[in-house]
Amino acid sequence: MLFRTLAGVQATPVAFGPAQAATAVVGNQAPIGSTSLPPALPLIREGRVRGIAVAGARRDPTLPDVPTVAEQGFPGFEASTWFGLFAPARTPAEGVQRLLAEVPRAMASPDLVARLSALSLTDPGLTGEAAAAFARREAARWAEVVRTSGATAE
Repeated sequence: MLFRTLAGVQATPVAFGPAQAATAVVGNQAPIGSTSLPPALPLIREGRVRGIAVAGARRDPTLPDVPTVAEQGFPGFEASTWFGLFAPARTPAEGVQRLLAEVPRAMASPDLVARLSALSLTDPGLTGEAAAAFARREAARWAEVVRTSGATAE
C-alpha cells in the first residue's frame, strides 16, 4: 500500500503470507512481489528471484548490491519488519521487569545473534518505553497509509 501510494501505481494487492508471496513470484503466479527478507533471501541467493530493492532505510548487509526503495527514486520510503514482545496489560510489574532484564541477555547470545543475522534480522535494542513508543508510532504511521490508500478489508 505504501509503495502504491507513493509511486501512484495501480496494482491489485493479493494477500499472501511472506513465504507464499515469494513462492508465487517463483511460480509465475505473480509478476512481482513484496515480502520480508527471510523467505526471499534463499531464493535471491539461488538466482530464482531478483532482488530489486530493500524496503529498509539502509541497504541490507546480506544484500549489499540491492539498493533501497528510497535509492530507487522514492525518498522517505521505509517499511521494515519488526517483532516485539507484548504482555497483557494486567501482567504483574515484577513479571514485566523480569522480561525486560532477560530479553537483552538472550538477544546478546552469540548463537542467537548468528541465527538472526543469517536471516537478516537485527536487534535494534529497544526495550520498555522506547519499544512501546516505537510500536505506537508504527501503528499510527500504518493507519495513515491505510487511510490514504483507501484500502479496505475484504
